[in-house]
Amino acid sequence: MKKRTSIIIIVCCLAIISITYLSASKSIGSSLNYEWGQKWEKLMADDNDETVMLVNEVPVTQKQLKSKMNFLAAQQADASEEAARQALIKQIVLRQEAERRGISVSLQEAES
Repeated sequence: MKKRTSIIIIVCCLAIISITYLSASKSIGSSLNYEWGQKWEKLMADDNDETVMLVNEVPVTQKQLKSKMNFLAAQQADASEEAARQALIKQIVLRQEAERRGISVSLQEAES
């Protein structure tokens, strides 16, 4: 009986951990992808998504803004729309300057 109870508890704990991981991945996963330098401008391309601002001719969509707000909230930072806009502006400008200077970092370098 004790062994059966232990197995049930372990299975329940694994289910809770899996659900938590999957829900966290959905809310911040897309943000993490472009944080690692992928071409996030095309990450959530949706012809029906409204462009909310342009930063040096780079369009930022409503979906991308919401994604940044979710990312900031997950970090327990200011997740207001204005904070998300400022973070996106900074990110785009820094990325453009790095590209202009030919600066790049591999994933291996970033992880070490």
